[in-house]
Amino acid sequence: MGRRLYSVMPTFARAGIAKLSAPSQFATLPQAARRQARTFATSPRELRADHADFAELPTVFEQAKALKSLDAKPLAVLTAGVGTQRGWVAAQNRLAKLSRNSEHRTVAGATHAALLEDKEFASITTRAITQLVRFTQSAQR
Repeated sequence: MGRRLYSVMPTFARAGIAKLSAPSQFATLPQAARRQARTFATSPRELRADHADFAELPTVFEQAKALKSLDAKPLAVLTAGVGTQRGWVAAQNRLAKLSRNSEHRTVAGATHAALLEDKEFASITTRAITQLVRFTQSAQR
C-alpha cells in the first residue's frame, strides 16, 4: 500500500473497514496467533505507526545510500526469493557488501512476510539472528 493510502487507514480501522484487508494476512500462523496478529495489524495504532514509517522512508533511503562501509561488523542479509520488487535483489547485494563479515542468503520460495510468518522460513530467519547474536557475544569476550 502506498503512503497516501496508509494516511487514511487509521480512520478505516476505527470504522472497521481495515479488517477487510486482513483475511489473507498471516495465513500460516496458528489460529490464535493469526487472530491476534490480524487484530493488531488492523488497529488504528499500528496503522498510524505504518504511516509514520512510510513517511520516513525517503530519509532512511538517503541515509542508507550515504553509508559506505560497516567495516567488519557482522551482518546477515536474508532476501525473499519470491515477490521482490525490481532492484531489490541488487540493493540487498550492495547491503551485504558493506561488511567484510557478512552473509547473504536468498531464501527460495519465501516471500518477505513468510520470512517472519511461515514456520519453515521463520526458522531460517531465527537461525540467522541467533548466529549473529552468538558471533557478536563471542567477539565481545
